[in-house]
Amino acid sequence: VTTVRDLNPHIQGDFLAFRDSHQGRPEFARLLAGSPILTATGGYGSVELKERQQAIAMVQTYIRQGVDIIKLAIEDDCEGEQWSLLPAETLSAMTKTAHAAGKRVIAHLTHSYNLQLALDAQVDELAHMVVEPLNDEQLAAVVRRGIYWTPTLELWHGVGSLTRPPPAVGIRS
Repeated sequence: VTTVRDLNPHIQGDFLAFRDSHQGRPEFARLLAGSPILTATGGYGSVELKERQQAIAMVQTYIRQGVDIIKLAIEDDCEGEQWSLLPAETLSAMTKTAHAAGKRVIAHLTHSYNLQLALDAQVDELAHMVVEPLNDEQLAAVVRRGIYWTPTLELWHGVGSLTRPPPAVGIRS
């Protein structure tokens, strides 16, 4: 293991301090800290943002605090709930702000119909995996642009449980 990335921090300061105290020590993996998941008011994530300027300011705040990666929610239907999305222009402005500071941006998404928002926003990475088929053009764009896609394998256990009947319990022949 050469690198460990914390992409959903709950105690940001502690991880940043730990990362900084172990930086450059060969016996430890390189540690990268992500921002909390930034989202719209009423959105999926932990930091809710109302408008574009506030969103840009929040990205700048996390950059000043020392995060390595900015994580955006592009999620409107997850865990059986409907969520609000940030407008496309806001997502793009947040990504531009992060890129100007040399930071990568990762998008949390689980539906193929939201992939285009992530592509249009110029994100660098995608977290989790979409639950519907991908269209060929979008998949080709992901490959062409060298976008990293980190699947969450545990997700498929949950998806599978939604599509298959429950096991028969207590039935005897």
